Amino acid sequence: MSYQLDIDKIKQNFNFYEEKIRHNPSKVSRFLPYTSKKNDEDKVKDFAMVLGEFFRLVEKKRADENIVFSEILEKMLAKVTFDKEGDKEYFINLVNSIFQTENNKTYIFHPHIYLYLTTDTETKKMGRFLFDVLINESKQKDIVLQINFDTTDVLSKLFVEVLPQLESYQDNEKATYHCAIPNISTLFTKDLKWLLAHPNLFILHVEKLLKYYYFFYVSQFSLSCQRFLTEEELEIQPIYFNLEWESTSSNRISYENGWKKIEAPISVLFSHINCLEFLNHKKHSDSVYFYNDIVRKLKSVDASGRMKLLSELEKLIKDYMDKLPDTNWEGFKYKDTYDDPVKSMINKLFRAIDYQFNDSTRKKQYIMYRQWFVSFCQSNFIKVRGRLGKTLKLTPEYLLFITNLIIKDEPKIRLKKLFEGFKERGIEFDRDSQNQIIKYFEAINIIEKKSDSGDAIYVKSFL
Repeated sequence: MSYQLDIDKIKQNFNFYEEKIRHNPSKVSRFLPYTSKKNDEDKVKDFAMVLGEFFRLVEKKRADENIVFSEILEKMLAKVTFDKEGDKEYFINLVNSIFQTENNKTYIFHPHIYLYLTTDTETKKMGRFLFDVLINESKQKDIVLQINFDTTDVLSKLFVEVLPQLESYQDNEKATYHCAIPNISTLFTKDLKWLLAHPNLFILHVEKLLKYYYFFYVSQFSLSCQRFLTEEELEIQPIYFNLEWESTSSNRISYENGWKKIEAPISVLFSHINCLEFLNHKKHSDSVYFYNDIVRKLKSVDASGRMKLLSELEKLIKDYMDKLPDTNWEGFKYKDTYDDPVKSMINKLFRAIDYQFNDSTRKKQYIMYRQWFVSFCQSNFIKVRGRLGKTLKLTPEYLLFITNLIIKDEPKIRLKKLFEGFKERGIEFDRDSQNQIIKYFEAINIIEKKSDSGDAIYVKSFL
Protein backbone atom coordinates (compact mmCIF):
# COMPACT_ATOMS: atom_id res chain seq x y z
CA MET A 1 0.00 0.00 0.00
CA SER A 2 1.09 3.61 -0.51
CA TYR A 3 0.66 6.86 1.30
CA GLN A 4 1.41 9.71 -1.06
CA LEU A 5 0.61 13.37 -0.51
CA ASP A 6 -1.17 15.32 -3.22
CA ILE A 7 1.15 18.33 -3.16
CA ASP A 8 -0.56 20.16 -6.04
CA LYS A 9 -3.93 19.94 -4.31
CA ILE A 10 -2.40 21.09 -1.02
CA LYS A 11 -0.93 24.18 -2.67
CA GLN A 12 -4.21 24.92 -4.37
CA ASN A 13 -6.40 24.56 -1.27
CA PHE A 14 -4.02 26.42 1.04
CA ASN A 15 -3.42 29.24 -1.47
CA PHE A 16 0.29 28.60 -1.95
CA TYR A 17 -0.01 30.29 -5.32
CA GLU A 18 -1.23 33.54 -3.79
CA GLU A 19 0.78 36.11 -1.90
CA LYS A 20 0.15 34.46 1.46
CA ILE A 21 -1.08 31.06 2.63
CA ARG A 22 -4.66 30.90 3.85
CA HIS A 23 -5.33 28.40 6.63
CA ASN A 24 -8.62 27.03 5.43
CA PRO A 25 -9.13 23.50 6.78
CA SER A 26 -12.13 21.29 6.00
CA LYS A 27 -11.46 21.07 2.26
CA VAL A 28 -10.81 17.31 2.37
CA SER A 29 -11.20 16.44 6.08
CA ARG A 30 -13.62 17.66 8.72
CA PHE A 31 -13.18 16.76 12.35
CA LEU A 32 -14.77 19.72 14.20
CA PRO A 33 -17.52 22.21 13.25
CA TYR A 34 -15.68 25.38 14.27
CA THR A 35 -14.41 28.37 12.35
CA SER A 36 -11.81 30.99 13.20
CA LYS A 37 -14.52 33.65 13.39
CA LYS A 38 -15.92 35.01 16.66
CA ASN A 39 -18.67 32.83 18.07
CA ASP A 40 -22.09 33.96 19.20
CA GLU A 41 -22.26 33.46 22.98
CA ASP A 42 -26.08 33.29 22.93
CA LYS A 43 -26.00 30.41 20.44
CA VAL A 44 -23.49 28.60 22.63
CA LYS A 45 -25.89 28.88 25.56
CA ASP A 46 -29.08 28.06 23.65
CA PHE A 47 -28.66 24.44 22.60
CA ALA A 48 -32.27 23.82 21.58
CA MET A 49 -31.70 24.72 17.92
CA VAL A 50 -28.78 22.28 17.78
CA LEU A 51 -31.08 19.55 19.08
CA GLY A 52 -33.61 20.50 16.42
CA GLU A 53 -31.11 19.87 13.61
CA PHE A 54 -29.79 16.72 15.31
CA PHE A 55 -33.22 15.10 15.60
CA ARG A 56 -34.25 16.09 12.09
CA LEU A 57 -31.22 14.12 10.93
CA VAL A 58 -32.18 11.22 13.21
CA GLU A 59 -35.74 11.21 11.86
CA LYS A 60 -34.63 12.07 8.27
CA LYS A 61 -36.97 15.05 8.06
CA ARG A 62 -36.40 18.26 6.12
CA ALA A 63 -36.28 21.53 8.04
CA ASP A 64 -38.78 23.37 5.86
CA GLU A 65 -41.60 24.00 8.32
CA ASN A 66 -41.68 26.19 11.42
CA ILE A 67 -44.31 26.26 14.12
CA VAL A 68 -46.47 29.33 13.58
CA PHE A 69 -48.42 29.37 16.80
CA SER A 70 -51.42 31.28 15.42
CA GLU A 71 -51.81 28.70 12.64
CA ILE A 72 -51.56 25.79 15.08
CA LEU A 73 -54.21 27.40 17.27
CA GLU A 74 -56.57 27.85 14.30
CA LYS A 75 -56.18 24.18 13.36
CA MET A 76 -56.87 23.13 16.95
CA LEU A 77 -59.97 25.35 17.11
CA ALA A 78 -61.26 23.75 13.91
CA LYS A 79 -61.24 20.35 15.61
CA VAL A 80 -63.04 21.44 18.80
CA THR A 81 -66.76 22.09 19.36
CA PHE A 82 -67.73 24.64 22.01
CA ASP A 83 -71.09 24.34 23.80
CA LYS A 84 -71.11 27.44 25.98
CA GLU A 85 -70.38 31.10 25.39
CA GLY A 86 -66.89 31.93 26.61
CA ASP A 87 -65.56 28.37 26.20
CA LYS A 88 -63.69 29.30 23.04
CA GLU A 89 -61.92 32.20 24.74
CA TYR A 90 -61.12 29.98 27.72
CA PHE A 91 -59.70 27.32 25.36
CA ILE A 92 -57.50 29.88 23.56
CA ASN A 93 -56.13 31.19 26.86
CA LEU A 94 -55.52 27.63 28.04
CA VAL A 95 -53.61 26.67 24.89
CA ASN A 96 -51.51 29.85 25.08
CA SER A 97 -50.65 29.29 28.73
CA ILE A 98 -49.78 25.61 28.32
CA PHE A 99 -47.88 25.60 25.04
CA GLN A 100 -46.18 29.00 24.89
CA THR A 101 -43.25 30.22 26.93
CA GLU A 102 -42.91 33.74 28.31
CA ASN A 103 -40.92 34.83 25.23
CA ASN A 104 -43.61 33.45 22.88
CA LYS A 105 -41.75 30.30 21.89
CA THR A 106 -43.38 26.89 21.78
CA TYR A 107 -42.82 24.95 24.97
CA ILE A 108 -41.03 21.67 24.27
CA PHE A 109 -43.53 19.26 25.78
CA HIS A 110 -43.08 16.50 23.19
CA PRO A 111 -40.02 15.24 21.25
CA HIS A 112 -41.57 16.14 17.89
CA ILE A 113 -41.38 19.84 18.79
CA TYR A 114 -37.61 19.63 18.29
CA LEU A 115 -38.15 18.86 14.62
CA TYR A 116 -39.66 22.30 14.07
CA LEU A 117 -37.09 24.45 15.84
CA THR A 118 -35.54 26.98 13.48
CA THR A 119 -31.84 26.80 12.82
CA ASP A 120 -29.07 28.85 11.21
CA THR A 121 -25.75 28.05 9.60
CA GLU A 122 -23.74 27.57 12.79
CA THR A 123 -26.32 25.58 14.77
CA LYS A 124 -27.01 23.47 11.68
CA LYS A 125 -23.29 22.65 11.45
CA MET A 126 -23.22 21.75 15.14
CA GLY A 127 -26.25 19.47 14.82
CA ARG A 128 -24.71 17.75 11.79
CA PHE A 129 -21.41 17.35 13.63
CA LEU A 130 -23.05 15.69 16.64
CA PHE A 131 -25.08 13.41 14.39
CA ASP A 132 -22.05 12.34 12.36
CA VAL A 133 -19.66 11.67 15.25
CA LEU A 134 -22.24 10.20 17.65
CA ILE A 135 -24.44 8.17 15.30
CA ASN A 136 -23.75 8.29 11.58
CA GLU A 137 -20.14 7.10 11.63
CA SER A 138 -20.66 4.47 14.29
CA LYS A 139 -21.44 0.79 13.80
CA GLN A 140 -24.87 1.69 15.19
CA LYS A 141 -25.87 3.57 12.01
CA ASP A 142 -28.38 0.94 10.94
CA ILE A 143 -30.17 0.97 14.29
CA VAL A 144 -33.45 2.79 13.75
CA LEU A 145 -33.94 5.60 16.25
CA GLN A 146 -37.56 6.63 16.08
CA ILE A 147 -39.18 9.32 18.18
CA ASN A 148 -42.56 7.62 18.49
CA PHE A 149 -44.07 8.94 21.70
CA ASP A 150 -47.77 8.68 22.43
CA THR A 151 -49.37 11.16 24.78
CA THR A 152 -52.53 10.57 26.81
CA ASP A 153 -53.06 14.28 27.45
CA VAL A 154 -55.90 15.34 25.10
CA LEU A 155 -54.63 18.88 24.48
CA SER A 156 -51.06 17.76 23.86
CA LYS A 157 -52.23 15.03 21.54
CA LEU A 158 -54.33 17.52 19.58
CA PHE A 159 -51.41 19.97 19.32
CA VAL A 160 -49.09 17.27 17.94
CA GLU A 161 -51.75 16.05 15.47
CA VAL A 162 -52.11 19.47 13.81
CA LEU A 163 -48.37 20.13 13.43
CA PRO A 164 -47.29 20.59 9.77
CA GLN A 165 -46.19 17.44 8.00
CA LEU A 166 -42.45 17.35 7.41
CA GLU A 167 -41.03 15.86 4.23
CA SER A 168 -39.03 12.66 4.70
CA TYR A 169 -35.89 11.83 2.73
CA GLN A 170 -33.39 9.03 2.26
CA ASP A 171 -30.00 9.86 3.77
CA ASN A 172 -27.50 8.23 1.44
CA GLU A 173 -24.89 10.95 1.88
CA LYS A 174 -21.47 10.32 3.29
CA ALA A 175 -20.93 11.82 6.73
CA THR A 176 -19.70 15.42 6.70
CA TYR A 177 -17.60 15.00 9.84
CA HIS A 178 -15.21 12.15 10.53
CA CYS A 179 -15.63 10.25 13.80
CA ALA A 180 -12.18 9.72 15.29
CA ILE A 181 -13.37 7.99 18.49
CA PRO A 182 -16.01 5.36 17.65
CA ASN A 183 -16.10 4.08 21.26
CA ILE A 184 -17.96 7.26 22.21
CA SER A 185 -20.54 6.92 19.42
CA THR A 186 -21.27 3.32 20.42
CA LEU A 187 -21.84 4.34 24.04
CA PHE A 188 -23.95 7.35 23.05
CA THR A 189 -26.28 5.23 20.92
CA LYS A 190 -26.96 2.93 23.89
CA ASP A 191 -27.70 5.88 26.16
CA LEU A 192 -29.92 7.61 23.59
CA LYS A 193 -31.92 4.43 22.92
CA TRP A 194 -32.55 4.03 26.63
CA LEU A 195 -33.66 7.65 26.97
CA LEU A 196 -35.98 7.29 23.98
CA ALA A 197 -37.67 4.43 25.83
CA HIS A 198 -38.56 6.78 28.71
CA PRO A 199 -40.57 9.70 27.28
CA ASN A 200 -40.82 11.75 30.47
CA LEU A 201 -37.09 11.50 31.11
CA PHE A 202 -36.37 12.26 27.45
CA ILE A 203 -38.11 15.64 27.57
CA LEU A 204 -36.38 16.56 30.82
CA HIS A 205 -32.89 15.38 30.01
CA VAL A 206 -32.20 15.01 26.29
CA GLU A 207 -30.50 18.41 26.18
CA LYS A 208 -28.21 17.31 29.03
CA LEU A 209 -27.37 14.15 27.07
CA LEU A 210 -26.35 16.01 23.91
CA LYS A 211 -24.47 18.70 25.83
CA TYR A 212 -22.48 16.21 27.84
CA TYR A 213 -21.61 14.02 24.87
CA TYR A 214 -20.54 17.13 22.97
CA PHE A 215 -18.16 17.96 25.81
CA PHE A 216 -17.13 14.31 26.09
CA TYR A 217 -16.28 13.92 22.40
CA VAL A 218 -14.39 17.19 21.85
CA SER A 219 -12.39 16.91 25.07
CA GLN A 220 -11.40 13.33 24.20
CA PHE A 221 -10.59 14.40 20.64
CA SER A 222 -8.25 17.06 22.05
CA LEU A 223 -6.54 14.53 24.32
CA SER A 224 -6.21 12.13 21.38
CA CYS A 225 -4.50 14.86 19.34
CA GLN A 226 -2.09 15.31 22.23
CA ARG A 227 -1.14 11.63 21.95
CA PHE A 228 -0.26 12.50 18.36
CA LEU A 229 1.59 9.87 16.32
CA THR A 230 0.57 6.67 18.04
CA GLU A 231 -0.95 3.72 16.22
CA GLU A 232 -2.99 2.59 19.21
CA GLU A 233 -6.77 2.64 19.27
CA LEU A 234 -8.07 5.79 20.92
CA GLU A 235 -9.13 4.79 24.41
CA ILE A 236 -11.14 7.06 26.71
CA GLN A 237 -8.92 9.13 29.00
CA PRO A 238 -11.12 10.03 32.01
CA ILE A 239 -11.04 13.62 33.25
CA TYR A 240 -11.58 14.53 36.89
CA PHE A 241 -14.64 16.53 37.85
CA ASN A 242 -15.47 18.25 41.10
CA LEU A 243 -19.01 18.45 42.39
CA GLU A 244 -20.42 21.94 42.02
CA TRP A 245 -21.14 22.33 45.73
CA GLU A 246 -17.90 20.99 47.19
CA SER A 247 -14.78 23.00 48.03
CA THR A 248 -11.46 22.01 46.49
CA SER A 249 -7.75 22.84 46.63
CA SER A 250 -4.71 22.88 44.37
CA ASN A 251 -3.25 19.71 45.92
CA ARG A 252 -6.19 17.52 44.91
CA ILE A 253 -5.82 15.20 41.93
CA SER A 254 -9.14 16.52 40.62
CA TYR A 255 -7.54 19.95 40.21
CA GLU A 256 -4.43 18.84 38.32
CA ASN A 257 -6.31 16.33 36.16
CA GLY A 258 -9.53 18.24 35.54
CA TRP A 259 -9.77 21.36 33.40
CA LYS A 260 -6.01 21.81 33.55
CA LYS A 261 -5.60 18.44 31.85
CA ILE A 262 -7.55 19.47 28.75
CA GLU A 263 -6.88 23.23 28.64
CA ALA A 264 -3.52 22.88 26.83
CA PRO A 265 -4.73 20.29 24.26
CA ILE A 266 -7.78 22.45 23.51
CA SER A 267 -5.59 25.52 22.98
CA VAL A 268 -3.77 23.95 19.98
CA LEU A 269 -6.80 22.47 18.23
CA PHE A 270 -6.56 24.80 15.24
CA SER A 271 -2.97 23.71 14.61
CA HIS A 272 -3.95 20.03 14.72
CA ILE A 273 -6.93 20.56 12.43
CA ASN A 274 -4.68 22.24 9.86
CA CYS A 275 -1.99 19.56 10.22
CA LEU A 276 -4.57 16.82 9.71
CA GLU A 277 -5.89 18.69 6.69
CA PHE A 278 -2.41 18.72 5.13
CA LEU A 279 -1.94 15.01 5.82
CA ASN A 280 -5.35 14.08 4.39
CA HIS A 281 -4.50 15.56 1.00
CA LYS A 282 -3.58 12.14 -0.37
CA LYS A 283 -3.40 10.52 -3.74
CA HIS A 284 -5.36 7.33 -4.49
CA SER A 285 -7.63 7.57 -1.42
CA ASP A 286 -10.65 9.60 -0.31
CA SER A 287 -10.63 8.11 3.19
CA VAL A 288 -10.20 10.53 6.09
CA TYR A 289 -7.40 9.60 8.51
CA PHE A 290 -6.77 10.60 12.09
CA TYR A 291 -3.19 10.46 13.40
CA ASN A 292 -3.35 6.82 14.49
CA ASP A 293 -4.74 5.83 11.07
CA ILE A 294 -1.83 7.60 9.39
CA VAL A 295 0.74 5.82 11.57
CA ARG A 296 -0.81 2.44 10.74
CA LYS A 297 -0.76 3.29 7.03
CA LEU A 298 2.90 4.24 7.23
CA LYS A 299 3.77 0.74 8.45
CA SER A 300 2.70 -0.69 5.10
CA VAL A 301 4.71 1.81 3.00
CA ASP A 302 7.90 0.34 1.53
CA ALA A 303 11.35 1.97 1.78
CA SER A 304 11.04 3.73 -1.58
CA GLY A 305 7.62 5.12 -0.71
CA ARG A 306 8.85 6.35 2.67
CA MET A 307 11.79 8.16 1.09
CA LYS A 308 9.46 9.86 -1.37
CA LEU A 309 7.04 10.84 1.40
CA LEU A 310 9.91 12.19 3.52
CA SER A 311 11.09 14.30 0.58
CA GLU A 312 7.54 15.60 0.00
CA LEU A 313 7.16 16.59 3.64
CA GLU A 314 10.53 18.36 3.73
CA LYS A 315 9.66 20.36 0.60
CA LEU A 316 6.16 21.10 1.91
CA ILE A 317 7.50 22.50 5.19
CA LYS A 318 10.07 24.64 3.36
CA ASP A 319 7.45 26.04 0.98
CA TYR A 320 5.06 26.61 3.89
CA MET A 321 7.62 28.62 5.83
CA ASP A 322 8.63 30.60 2.72
CA LYS A 323 5.01 31.58 2.09
CA LEU A 324 4.64 33.03 5.61
CA PRO A 325 7.34 35.75 5.65
CA ASP A 326 5.64 37.65 8.49
CA THR A 327 6.72 34.87 10.88
CA ASN A 328 10.12 35.07 12.55
CA TRP A 329 11.29 31.61 11.58
CA GLU A 330 14.71 32.21 13.14
CA GLY A 331 13.05 31.62 16.48
CA PHE A 332 11.57 28.29 15.38
CA LYS A 333 13.45 25.58 17.26
CA TYR A 334 12.70 22.00 16.43
CA LYS A 335 14.11 18.83 17.98
CA ASP A 336 13.63 15.31 16.61
CA THR A 337 11.62 13.24 19.09
CA TYR A 338 10.95 10.15 16.94
CA ASP A 339 13.24 7.40 15.70
CA ASP A 340 11.17 7.27 12.51
CA PRO A 341 12.26 10.09 10.10
CA VAL A 342 8.77 10.35 8.57
CA LYS A 343 7.14 10.74 11.99
CA SER A 344 9.76 13.35 12.88
CA MET A 345 8.94 15.32 9.73
CA ILE A 346 5.20 15.15 10.44
CA ASN A 347 5.96 16.42 13.93
CA LYS A 348 8.01 19.25 12.44
CA LEU A 349 5.08 20.17 10.19
CA PHE A 350 2.75 20.39 13.18
CA ARG A 351 5.27 22.42 15.21
CA ALA A 352 5.74 24.85 12.32
CA ILE A 353 1.99 25.34 11.98
CA ASP A 354 1.59 25.93 15.69
CA TYR A 355 4.63 28.23 15.87
CA GLN A 356 3.47 30.58 13.12
CA PHE A 357 0.04 31.03 14.74
CA ASN A 358 1.78 32.26 17.89
CA ASP A 359 4.26 34.50 16.05
CA SER A 360 2.05 36.37 13.58
CA THR A 361 -1.17 38.32 13.18
CA ARG A 362 -2.95 34.98 12.80
CA LYS A 363 -2.95 34.35 16.55
CA LYS A 364 -6.48 35.80 16.71
CA GLN A 365 -7.70 33.00 14.39
CA TYR A 366 -5.95 30.47 16.61
CA ILE A 367 -7.74 31.77 19.73
CA MET A 368 -11.15 32.21 18.10
CA TYR A 369 -11.17 28.62 16.86
CA ARG A 370 -10.78 27.09 20.30
CA GLN A 371 -13.09 29.67 21.88
CA TRP A 372 -16.14 27.95 20.36
CA PHE A 373 -15.58 25.01 22.68
CA VAL A 374 -14.20 26.97 25.63
CA SER A 375 -17.29 29.22 25.68
CA PHE A 376 -19.53 26.16 25.70
CA CYS A 377 -17.58 24.67 28.61
CA GLN A 378 -17.76 27.93 30.55
CA SER A 379 -21.55 27.94 30.20
CA ASN A 380 -22.01 24.32 31.23
CA PHE A 381 -19.12 22.52 32.90
CA ILE A 382 -16.69 25.07 34.33
CA LYS A 383 -16.69 26.73 37.74
CA VAL A 384 -14.29 29.58 38.51
CA ARG A 385 -12.90 29.10 42.02
CA GLY A 386 -11.06 32.30 42.91
CA ARG A 387 -7.30 31.90 42.88
CA LEU A 388 -7.59 28.29 41.75
CA GLY A 389 -9.08 29.46 38.49
CA LYS A 390 -11.24 27.13 36.37
CA THR A 391 -12.25 23.63 37.43
CA LEU A 392 -14.66 21.16 35.89
CA LYS A 393 -17.95 20.93 37.74
CA LEU A 394 -20.81 18.48 37.84
CA THR A 395 -24.11 19.88 39.08
CA PRO A 396 -26.55 17.80 41.18
CA GLU A 397 -28.82 17.60 38.12
CA TYR A 398 -26.04 16.18 35.94
CA LEU A 399 -24.87 13.82 38.69
CA LEU A 400 -28.35 12.33 39.02
CA PHE A 401 -28.98 12.24 35.27
CA ILE A 402 -25.77 10.38 34.43
CA THR A 403 -26.40 8.08 37.40
CA ASN A 404 -29.75 7.25 35.77
CA LEU A 405 -28.02 6.58 32.44
CA ILE A 406 -25.64 4.14 34.12
CA ILE A 407 -28.26 2.30 36.22
CA LYS A 408 -30.77 2.26 33.36
CA ASP A 409 -33.49 -0.32 34.18
CA GLU A 410 -31.63 -2.19 36.92
CA PRO A 411 -33.26 -1.98 40.38
CA LYS A 412 -29.86 -1.17 41.89
CA ILE A 413 -26.14 -1.43 41.12
CA ARG A 414 -23.00 -1.53 43.22
CA LEU A 415 -21.49 1.87 43.97
CA LYS A 416 -18.23 0.58 42.51
CA LYS A 417 -19.99 -0.24 39.24
CA LEU A 418 -21.56 3.23 39.20
CA PHE A 419 -18.15 4.90 39.39
CA GLU A 420 -16.95 2.58 36.61
CA GLY A 421 -19.90 3.77 34.52
CA PHE A 422 -18.90 7.40 35.08
CA LYS A 423 -15.32 6.57 34.11
CA GLU A 424 -16.53 4.83 30.95
CA ARG A 425 -18.19 8.14 30.05
CA GLY A 426 -14.99 10.09 30.65
CA ILE A 427 -15.75 11.27 34.20
CA GLU A 428 -13.55 10.43 37.17
CA PHE A 429 -13.87 11.43 40.83
CA ASP A 430 -11.14 11.55 43.45
CA ARG A 431 -11.72 10.09 46.92
CA ASP A 432 -13.04 13.36 48.37
CA SER A 433 -15.63 13.74 45.61
CA GLN A 434 -16.66 10.08 45.93
CA ASN A 435 -17.32 10.61 49.64
CA GLN A 436 -19.37 13.72 48.83
CA ILE A 437 -21.43 11.69 46.36
CA ILE A 438 -22.11 9.00 48.95
CA LYS A 439 -23.28 11.65 51.46
CA TYR A 440 -25.52 13.25 48.86
CA PHE A 441 -27.04 9.92 47.83
CA GLU A 442 -27.65 9.08 51.48
CA ALA A 443 -29.42 12.42 51.96
CA ILE A 444 -31.83 11.66 49.09
CA ASN A 445 -32.21 8.03 50.22
CA ILE A 446 -30.87 6.13 47.18
CA ILE A 447 -27.97 4.41 49.01
CA GLU A 448 -28.29 0.90 50.36
CA LYS A 449 -25.50 -0.27 52.64
CA LYS A 450 -24.98 -3.90 53.53
CA SER A 451 -21.69 -2.93 55.21
CA ASP A 452 -19.18 -0.06 55.02
CA SER A 453 -17.25 -1.96 52.36
CA GLY A 454 -17.32 -0.33 48.95
CA ASP A 455 -18.38 -3.63 47.38
CA ALA A 456 -21.40 -3.78 49.67
CA ILE A 457 -22.77 -0.30 48.95
CA TYR A 458 -25.53 -0.10 46.34
CA VAL A 459 -27.19 2.79 44.53
CA LYS A 460 -30.91 2.27 44.03
CA SER A 461 -32.87 3.19 40.92
CA PHE A 462 -34.90 6.37 41.39
CA LEU A 463 -36.85 6.66 38.12
